[in-house]
Amino acid sequence: MDEEKALLDEQIRLSRSLTTGFAFSIVWLGGIGSLIALAIGIKAFIQISRSGKKLSGSGLAWWCVVVGGIGVLVLPWYGINNLMGR
Repeated sequence: MDEEKALLDEQIRLSRSLTTGFAFSIVWLGGIGSLIALAIGIKAFIQISRSGKKLSGSGLAWWCVVVGGIGVLVLPWYGINNLMGR
């Protein structure tokens, strides 16, 4: 029973973290939001893997990694264009 409660608590924390990552992936914030989403997505994948796939959320973790990664890749282009006044 204690193991089930611990797993449920961990799932709740992971779900809250992924919800935050999802929000940051949408709100770019000059690249900072994308970087946070990317980090949360990677951390979530590690947690899910370490749990032996007992935790769910890999779909949302993928979202955070992909969308956050795209945002991070766009950051240098965005910064260069702003510096050059375009």
